Amino acid sequence: MDINNISVATTALILREYGIDDVANDILRLFGCDIPFEKDMSDIAKKAQRIASGFGDTVDGKEVQPLCHIAGYLSKNKEKYFLAPKIMDANKNSFLQTAPSKEEIKKHLKNMTNAISMMNTNQDKAILLEDLDSLLESYTGCVGATSDIPLYEHIRQSSAIATALWIYQKADDKASASPFLFVQGDFFGIQKFIFASSVEHNKKMAQILRGKSAGVTLLSELCALALIEQLGLSPFSLSRNAAGKFVVIVPNTLQVIEHLNIFKHSVHEWFLQNFYGEFGIALSWCEASEEELGINPIASSNIKNFFARANLGLELEKASKFNLLNTKEHIFYGYTEEIQKTGVCPACERRAKTTELCHVCSAFKELGSKLADAKNSILYIYKSTKAFAPFGYSWSFADEKEKKLVRRWDISLPDKNGTIPNIKARRTLRAYIPYAQTFEDIAAKSTGVDALAAIKADVDNLGELFARRIHGENIAPMSKTTALSHQINRFFTHRLPFLLSSTNEPIYTVFAGGDDLFLIGAWDSVLKFAETLKAEFDDYFLSPKTNLSFSAGVMMFKSGVPVPHIAHAAEEALEAAKGVDGKGAICIFDEAVRFDDFVVLSNFSAEVEIARKELGLHTSYLRNALYYADEAKKSKTDIYATKWSAHFRYQSARNVIDKAKHEREKAQNFVEKLGAAITLHTSAVKIALIPILYKERTKS
Repeated sequence: MDINNISVATTALILREYGIDDVANDILRLFGCDIPFEKDMSDIAKKAQRIASGFGDTVDGKEVQPLCHIAGYLSKNKEKYFLAPKIMDANKNSFLQTAPSKEEIKKHLKNMTNAISMMNTNQDKAILLEDLDSLLESYTGCVGATSDIPLYEHIRQSSAIATALWIYQKADDKASASPFLFVQGDFFGIQKFIFASSVEHNKKMAQILRGKSAGVTLLSELCALALIEQLGLSPFSLSRNAAGKFVVIVPNTLQVIEHLNIFKHSVHEWFLQNFYGEFGIALSWCEASEEELGINPIASSNIKNFFARANLGLELEKASKFNLLNTKEHIFYGYTEEIQKTGVCPACERRAKTTELCHVCSAFKELGSKLADAKNSILYIYKSTKAFAPFGYSWSFADEKEKKLVRRWDISLPDKNGTIPNIKARRTLRAYIPYAQTFEDIAAKSTGVDALAAIKADVDNLGELFARRIHGENIAPMSKTTALSHQINRFFTHRLPFLLSSTNEPIYTVFAGGDDLFLIGAWDSVLKFAETLKAEFDDYFLSPKTNLSFSAGVMMFKSGVPVPHIAHAAEEALEAAKGVDGKGAICIFDEAVRFDDFVVLSNFSAEVEIARKELGLHTSYLRNALYYADEAKKSKTDIYATKWSAHFRYQSARNVIDKAKHEREKAQNFVEKLGAAITLHTSAVKIALIPILYKERTKS
């Protein structure tokens, strides 16, 4: 049997078992699969379902169910909110407090038949299968195999497991009684990879930065693709892939283990040759039995032990990295001579120039330049022997028909209505870029001082939430854990770019995906967007119900500051925010506060701006207020600093109240509000006052 047909057969069998026969039959016709299936294929598909989702001994008679929102299994009181059955888009989640009817769900799924009829069958089966995956995610990601496991995740995980089981059962070289190998890939050194550049903030730097940001996802995708192709697996064997991390379920045979070791060595060699060991993709694997992955509902301790073992293996792999003690080849052989001959690349200052730049920086500069043009919406992947061909592949935005096409990915962003194309396989390589301009151009769009701000954010306590709310339950985690990962990833890869394009603010996405983001933009736009981001995140995940939050670090800088320094400073600010009790915080102007306080201070900043215009407040008065705010913080441990209150009242009386001849009551009220804000927030009041001072500065 064609290995891709196992995924097709498993998908169709699951859809039939859930009463979605029309769609199942259309999919079978699309791939030209025989009906009926071999009995052992049906048995394997049923067993794969039990392993993926812990359904127990039978999956017969199942019905598609309303899918609970993530809040349903992360909240303490288990309140039920349901997703509306609709095609996946980038708009706000449609929450229903009353479950949609089964008729509504079936009507929604029946619409898949029209979409399937539009698919191009005149292409490689693996490409067609990836197209089907995009369609399945769009239609079945909002309905449940169970109340809290999306049908899409159930299909995907079951297909990955079925493929591995099929090969394992047919093999004569089984490595052990455990049929699976749980293979993990993890791109380490991501920040160094993206920001390792010495070119100042000109157009060339922006292009390289944009290309490397996409490069994290692209290299991870190509590595996973190479692994799947070399092992002869299906695209559906890729269980999870987001933000530089991927998981592949493979059969536990001696031949597969041999291929894995060869493949790992080739990945190491490629990164050593092209990046000298500064970063790479760690690969590790461990055996997994049917019981460990979830053939029956099992004790949470067993699940935790399995994932602890898998993750420990990955961490050990990252600690040893390239296994240099066993590397015979000298990666720096001829390095000095090559550098002396052509000169060093001015962008990375590591590799020898080939033309203006080295072959690596040239490739990412070209990629970044192409990504800036929205017309380049399809990325073609070919086998290649080019100088820079990651794992034997190259990419192009043109359909080069003379080459054998390996994959074809739609990388377009959601449109102005939030619509996400679903007829072609999708990858989230492109980030929102308002326009292809330099950082100096973006800084010039700020109000007052020409400056930029970087914001780095990630979700709080995600590992703990997985352990407490999911692994802590008596249920197999495969489909459920992956579903949560995908839901969080979609906020950063779908909702975030749609929000940025809707606001039309001069904000540049460096990277966004998985559970984190890094943005650079005009300083006042970034501050304003931080509030929007908080509100949208809370709405998307019903945060008051789930306690799901994120923390952020914001750093302001002039456009000439080197990008690596910006990234490091933003990371330090993020760590300061993570240090706030309860997290859900933001650090800006070296002040870390809860997001709720940040919103209060931002609103107060607007009040101060109004008062400044109405009362004619002098800049020096606001600067002095910053001093008093620092003294108020010191007064908690230094009795001498308690004088701040008296000094503040005296200066306010002279410079504000006494001068406001016709607005004395308004002036008095403002002074009382400012004094109360300093007392309550102490030095954090600068979050409200500094933006006003920056806006007052004239453009340089």
